[in-house]
Amino acid sequence: MMFYKEKEEPELREELFENPGAAYRGAPFWAWNKKLNKKELVDQVEQFKKMGMGGFHIHCRVGLDTEYLGTEFFSCVEACEKKAKEEGLLCYLYDEDRWPSGSAGGLVTKNPENRTRFLVLSPLGYKETEEEGYMAAAKAVRSKNVLIWDIMKSY
Repeated sequence: MMFYKEKEEPELREELFENPGAAYRGAPFWAWNKKLNKKELVDQVEQFKKMGMGGFHIHCRVGLDTEYLGTEFFSCVEACEKKAKEEGLLCYLYDEDRWPSGSAGGLVTKNPENRTRFLVLSPLGYKETEEEGYMAAAKAVRSKNVLIWDIMKSY
């Protein structure tokens, strides 16, 4: 879909300001953070329409109790997308399950070959440790008294 088709017109029309189309209206991040209920979600799409929104971004958050990218999840996405079309709204599926971006809720990084590689630089030394799980995130910090690795392994 081409957004903002009207930008190609030689002049702005007053009606675009009086009654803007979906592409020119707000589209909030819609937090999905509990067990999904299809009827409740479709009702919420209707509420977005009543509020004057142009659409919504489905955004999974901590607390989602429906398998991310599972059959039930996609059934809910499809029901919301269908209702959005009926209401003239835009439906966006945010590409992530919680955080960090790019890992699809751990599905991508389950395979070690898809994980980020990093270097640890410390003037105080570095000790390799065996820990269960894997590192989901790391951050750079400045400290005179703490090894960077000590901070990272706490994740």
